[in-house]
Amino acid sequence: MSKIRHVYVVPRWAGAATDDWHPWPKRQLEASSAAFTYEVHLLTMPAWDLPTIEQANA
Repeated sequence: MSKIRHVYVVPRWAGAATDDWHPWPKRQLEASSAAFTYEVHLLTMPAWDLPTIEQANA
């Protein structure tokens, strides 16, 4: 039985989950046949154009 590993990818300032390189590690990890099963979560941050700690921790 393989263990599930969760990977969280946080976008850059003013970025989105589909920007830059974010989809690539998701595809690579989820397709790997390693000893682990990876669940990759591409996060969408609230108000990422002007983030505040309070919004990010909500």
